[in-house]
Amino acid sequence: MNLEMGKRLSAYRKNKNLSQEQLAQRLGVSRQAVSKWERAESSPDTDNLIMLSQIYGVTLDQLINGTDDRIGNNGQSDNNDKQCCADKENKDGFLLENTIDRSCDSTLQQDKTDNSKDDSYKNSGGLIKKLKEFPYPVICVILYLIFGFYDILGGWGLAWIVFFTIPLYYTFIDAVSKKDASEFVYPVLIVMIYLICGFGYSNWHPSWIVFLTIPIYYFIVDIIKSKD
Repeated sequence: MNLEMGKRLSAYRKNKNLSQEQLAQRLGVSRQAVSKWERAESSPDTDNLIMLSQIYGVTLDQLINGTDDRIGNNGQSDNNDKQCCADKENKDGFLLENTIDRSCDSTLQQDKTDNSKDDSYKNSGGLIKKLKEFPYPVICVILYLIFGFYDILGGWGLAWIVFFTIPLYYTFIDAVSKKDASEFVYPVLIVMIYLICGFGYSNWHPSWIVFLTIPIYYFIVDIIKSKD
């Protein structure tokens, strides 16, 4: 992808008043991927190009080649759907009816696809919001008291480890919503596993080996993100 296209992608995004983070969430990619597109370090695939054209309200030709770019002063794309069905005359003055019909059908299909993707995004976004608003820390406190008073799973001496699941819960939600595994606090999970093995089963050795999986985890994550 050339630098001009990268600048064009950045301009369209800013005209829609979207941050890289917001656009990445709508596309289901990482913010780093959007940043690489706009710096011309990588190119969006076909599916992402189609979604970008729908979000920005422009054609693929405008998005890729920059032809017939028309961006209003208020940052809104001057791509009125009514123009799609306007009379198009050739140089001899003949009406291109077939071209208009195909263009209109394409626009209607694009609108349906766009609405479907927007509905899907809103539904997933609503679920993520509900999960974040769920009082998970309160549940952890209740579980800690139950385990302590009834001497379940080690009682007071071990039940406090349940509080390690709080950051795991919220960062897992972030990782899923942003499709970025680096958001998940994997080291916290490893510490929790190590403490359970140590306090619960007296296996401090060789359970320390689980810490060796931390660099392996982030190495794999970096490989996946570089492919994006």
